[in-house]
Amino acid sequence: MASNVAPHVTDEYSDLQTLAAQAIRLYGDQAPESTDASLMLLMVLFANQIVEDVRRHPYTTGAIDYYKSLTDRRAIPDMIMITGLAAKYAQQQQSQRAQGFTGQYYSVLNSVLWNRKSGNGAIELTVVDGGSNPSYDTGS
Repeated sequence: MASNVAPHVTDEYSDLQTLAAQAIRLYGDQAPESTDASLMLLMVLFANQIVEDVRRHPYTTGAIDYYKSLTDRRAIPDMIMITGLAAKYAQQQQSQRAQGFTGQYYSVLNSVLWNRKSGNGAIELTVVDGGSNPSYDTGS
């Protein structure tokens, strides 16, 4: 939530520049403050790939706009963005760390979006097509 004193500061979602710096720090290859503009532009591309991942995820509803600049904020939890940017960067670098970062990204993506959709309760499966066995049909 933005404050009256500092309307650019929000509690919920960080701007892309902050998220990219945290992802670079997580990746551990270089100091975030020493990154050049071309790497930060690459982070905008990676962020939009993450937007697509979230858009097509089965636990997500609603539209999310693409990032256009490093100052943009989107309604995607920071942990998804940070792990996603680190994973996409590791893949682009063809790093041996890519597999670990990618696994971590999809784990965070699935668990955070599930928690947003259904809370922290038990997972329940619901058959929506009546099932394949006629004896299970409830007649509704």
